[in-house]
Amino acid sequence: MLKKLLLTIGMCVLPLAAHAADINVHWDPNTESDLSGYTIHYGTESGVYTTVVPVGNVLTHTLSLNAGTYYLVVSASDTSGNESDDSYEIKLTVKVSTPTGVVVE
Repeated sequence: MLKKLLLTIGMCVLPLAAHAADINVHWDPNTESDLSGYTIHYGTESGVYTTVVPVGNVLTHTLSLNAGTYYLVVSASDTSGNESDDSYEIKLTVKVSTPTGVVVE
Protein backbone atom coordinates (compact mmCIF):
# COMPACT_ATOMS: atom_id res chain seq x y z
CA MET A 1 0.00 0.00 0.00
CA LEU A 2 1.37 3.41 -0.92
CA LYS A 3 1.87 5.76 2.04
CA LYS A 4 0.72 9.34 2.40
CA LEU A 5 3.59 11.71 1.60
CA LEU A 6 4.81 14.76 3.51
CA LEU A 7 4.91 17.81 1.23
CA THR A 8 7.05 20.87 1.90
CA ILE A 9 7.83 24.09 0.05
CA GLY A 10 11.48 25.00 -0.32
CA MET A 11 13.42 27.95 -1.66
CA CYS A 12 11.45 30.56 -3.54
CA VAL A 13 12.90 32.82 -6.18
CA LEU A 14 11.12 35.93 -7.43
CA PRO A 15 12.54 37.07 -10.78
CA LEU A 16 12.82 40.82 -11.31
CA ALA A 17 10.21 42.38 -13.60
CA ALA A 18 8.15 39.20 -13.66
CA HIS A 19 4.81 38.17 -12.25
CA ALA A 20 5.82 34.65 -11.33
CA ALA A 21 7.82 32.90 -8.66
CA ASP A 22 9.80 29.69 -8.97
CA ILE A 23 8.68 27.42 -6.16
CA ASN A 24 10.69 24.32 -5.24
CA VAL A 25 8.30 21.63 -4.03
CA HIS A 26 9.82 18.80 -1.94
CA TRP A 27 8.32 15.64 -0.49
CA ASP A 28 9.40 12.67 1.60
CA PRO A 29 10.15 9.52 -0.39
CA ASN A 30 7.71 6.67 -0.58
CA THR A 31 9.54 3.49 0.44
CA GLU A 32 7.53 0.98 -1.59
CA SER A 33 9.73 -1.25 -3.75
CA ASP A 34 7.42 -0.90 -6.78
CA LEU A 35 7.31 2.92 -6.82
CA SER A 36 7.06 4.32 -10.35
CA GLY A 37 6.91 8.07 -9.66
CA TYR A 38 5.20 11.10 -8.19
CA THR A 39 2.59 13.60 -9.36
CA ILE A 40 2.04 17.19 -8.18
CA HIS A 41 -1.58 18.34 -8.20
CA TYR A 42 -2.51 21.99 -7.68
CA GLY A 43 -5.30 24.48 -8.21
CA THR A 44 -6.73 27.73 -6.92
CA GLU A 45 -9.39 26.15 -4.69
CA SER A 46 -8.84 23.89 -1.70
CA GLY A 47 -9.39 20.28 -2.72
CA VAL A 48 -9.82 21.16 -6.42
CA TYR A 49 -6.59 20.41 -8.29
CA THR A 50 -7.00 21.45 -11.90
CA THR A 51 -3.32 21.13 -12.83
CA VAL A 52 -1.61 17.74 -12.73
CA VAL A 53 2.17 17.53 -13.21
CA PRO A 54 3.72 14.03 -13.41
CA VAL A 55 7.35 14.49 -12.34
CA GLY A 56 8.77 10.97 -12.43
CA ASN A 57 10.79 9.34 -9.70
CA VAL A 58 12.29 12.48 -8.12
CA LEU A 59 11.78 14.13 -4.72
CA THR A 60 11.71 17.77 -5.78
CA HIS A 61 10.28 19.78 -8.65
CA THR A 62 10.20 23.50 -9.48
CA LEU A 63 6.88 25.12 -10.39
CA SER A 64 6.68 28.58 -11.92
CA LEU A 65 3.55 30.20 -10.52
CA ASN A 66 1.96 33.58 -11.15
CA ALA A 67 0.71 35.77 -8.32
CA GLY A 68 -2.26 34.16 -6.58
CA THR A 69 -3.22 31.53 -4.03
CA TYR A 70 -2.65 27.86 -4.79
CA TYR A 71 -3.37 24.59 -3.03
CA LEU A 72 -0.84 21.80 -3.63
CA VAL A 73 -0.67 18.07 -2.92
CA VAL A 74 1.61 15.25 -4.12
CA SER A 75 0.76 11.61 -4.75
CA ALA A 76 2.87 8.53 -5.52
CA SER A 77 2.17 5.82 -8.09
CA ASP A 78 3.35 2.23 -8.26
CA THR A 79 4.18 0.03 -11.22
CA SER A 80 0.67 -1.51 -11.14
CA GLY A 81 -0.92 1.92 -11.68
CA ASN A 82 -2.13 2.39 -8.11
CA GLU A 83 -1.98 5.93 -6.76
CA SER A 84 -1.48 6.86 -3.11
CA ASP A 85 -3.71 9.15 -1.14
CA ASP A 86 -2.80 12.79 -1.60
CA SER A 87 -0.25 14.33 0.74
CA TYR A 88 -1.50 16.88 3.19
CA GLU A 89 -2.52 20.03 1.33
CA ILE A 90 -0.34 23.12 1.41
CA LYS A 91 -1.80 26.57 0.80
CA LEU A 92 0.67 28.80 -1.02
CA THR A 93 0.17 32.48 -1.77
CA VAL A 94 2.47 34.12 -4.32
CA LYS A 95 2.59 37.90 -3.89
CA VAL A 96 4.90 39.61 -6.33
CA SER A 97 4.85 42.86 -4.36
CA THR A 98 6.41 41.36 -1.22
CA PRO A 99 10.17 41.05 -0.69
CA THR A 100 10.12 37.25 -0.58
CA GLY A 101 7.20 36.90 -2.97
CA VAL A 102 5.67 33.94 -1.18
CA VAL A 103 3.49 33.19 1.83
CA VAL A 104 3.04 29.54 2.85
CA GLU A 105 0.29 28.45 5.24
